[in-house]
Amino acid sequence: MPDHPHLVILGVKNEKKLDQALEYLEENGIRHYGYREPDYDDSLTAIATEPLQGDVRKLFKKWQLLKPVSAKEAA
Repeated sequence: MPDHPHLVILGVKNEKKLDQALEYLEENGIRHYGYREPDYDDSLTAIATEPLQGDVRKLFKKWQLLKPVSAKEAA
């Protein structure tokens, strides 16, 4: 069965780190789109990449996965 892409959500601490992630994607030739929020002075708030398969996914190992918040933690 061929490898298929997965949805992976990564978290960064601030907008500066998000800008660095954008640069990293550009340096590694990964197609992407940066989302800017007009209500926050056009700040970069998220990045989406092309579907990634195989070894290219290893480029993301330096980032922490975003973990879901439990109902207990949210309260």
